[in-house]
Amino acid sequence: GGKYATTVKFVATPEAMTNVAKSHRIAVLETPADVFKEIGGWLRPNDTKAYDGIPGFVSGLPGAATVMVIAMCQTAPQIVKGKIADQDENLLLSSSAAGLITVRDHEPTTLFNVGRTYERIALIATSRGLAITPMQAMVENLNSHEALRGIFSTSETPQMFFRLGFPQIIPSKIPHTPRGAVVIS
Repeated sequence: GGKYATTVKFVATPEAMTNVAKSHRIAVLETPADVFKEIGGWLRPNDTKAYDGIPGFVSGLPGAATVMVIAMCQTAPQIVKGKIADQDENLLLSSSAAGLITVRDHEPTTLFNVGRTYERIALIATSRGLAITPMQAMVENLNSHEALRGIFSTSETPQMFFRLGFPQIIPSKIPHTPRGAVVIS
């Protein structure tokens, strides 16, 4: 809790992780196709030099598959949705824990501090050799809020969901946005 009205909760039991994985799968499958079309617009080939977007290797896609998935997001989002649901379920089941940041109000300061809280958790996790990944489908899907409240034993509003654990594969470096592209003089 605290003065910014955010709370962080974690679950790590096999039963809780199974419930999280099942609920997340449903949320992904209920996600509108337009979202997957937008994701396809942000996917990049693995050898990208672009500083925006998501290189395919971040999702475990080999080079040729990334190009194919980019096209499929536009032309066959239902197929992509099913594949992502399968992949996310497996990733959650292989993760050590899941976390949820909740809010008591929707004031701008509270919502801003959700991001600050997540960044602090991410920095601490990374410094201890853990990998951490946001997985927002359940938070974006209002039908999933009750499942999240039950799994994490809270009555507050889910705002950010993530998984964490020890990585099985050390990821490649992702190109970073040049400072000049975001710093305003």
